[in-house]
Amino acid sequence: MKYVAYRLSTPLGEMPRIGYVREDGQIVDLRAVYRLYLREKEQVFDWETLADSVMPDDLLSYIRRGSVCQEAMEKAKAYFEESGSPERGEEQYLFPREAVRLTAPVPFPVSLRDNSAYLQHIQSSLGGNLPEVYRRRPPCYRGSTTNSITSGDEVTWCAGSQFMDYETEIAMVVGAYGYEIKRENALDHIFGLMIFNDFSARDIQVDEKQLSLGPNKGKSFHNCNAFGPMLVTLDEIPDVQNINMRVSVNGTVMGQGNTRNMSFTMAQLVEYASRSDALYPGEVIGTGTHGKCAGHEVGYHLKPGDIVEIEMDYLGKLVNRVGPYIDGEHVPVSLPDHKAS
Repeated sequence: MKYVAYRLSTPLGEMPRIGYVREDGQIVDLRAVYRLYLREKEQVFDWETLADSVMPDDLLSYIRRGSVCQEAMEKAKAYFEESGSPERGEEQYLFPREAVRLTAPVPFPVSLRDNSAYLQHIQSSLGGNLPEVYRRRPPCYRGSTTNSITSGDEVTWCAGSQFMDYETEIAMVVGAYGYEIKRENALDHIFGLMIFNDFSARDIQVDEKQLSLGPNKGKSFHNCNAFGPMLVTLDEIPDVQNINMRVSVNGTVMGQGNTRNMSFTMAQLVEYASRSDALYPGEVIGTGTHGKCAGHEVGYHLKPGDIVEIEMDYLGKLVNRVGPYIDGEHVPVSLPDHKAS
């Protein structure tokens, strides 16, 4: 299933909704078709109240409600598609892509654990030197869960940065609780995948590394995490370790690769993340960028107005514009000198 989150214009303003994408590209509203199913197929008298209580208007709630929502969706989808995709009454079930405004599939994840699973990228970042620990443990940091955008949105320039960059990643969304998960069944805990552009203020990130506590403002600023445009379940993907990807800036291909080049597989990342720590539905686990699929590895600095496109097999295309330059300084004050009296 290819899920999307979107906002629908109504007389009362924009309303959040979730749906799935058909082969023809149209979006089917999940709550609307579940209402239809309850009213016509199940003959439920209070169909509207029941549908609204079961089918939420955001994907995070949908994921966290587990099989209750997913089984309801499967029944409603089957009925809707088999009945010829009807348009009955005043409620609309189908929307062309251009009729709605997409939002990030999971705009406020429970947590964001972003890894660096491609050794080629790490080697480039470290100037070729690769300490042995990088072969034993995937580097990972906890990122911002409140700065998410999707395809078509503008990423805000990180104030004061002179080196904005892109990263070509995949985000796994956890669908089932797990603790001490074994890699053999690790992907059973993943609801789906989506493209992830981890926009970064590279100069600020490098400066913050000296603090030895991981990235802060270099990877946590307004609209820095671009997810989407879809959240795709694993049954749609023959092999998660064989996904082609390509990143372009202003129409020029800047890098390409395949998930087979990951030094740590997605299953290994899930296994390691759950070691002595539980994973919960709605958490996001990033793979890190593919080697040569970030600007600093190919000598490119993003500029205001640049259009960054990431395209991947099965997952679609994520397109974002870089916003205007914002001057500023991330350290507004300095600590006072403390002289002995």
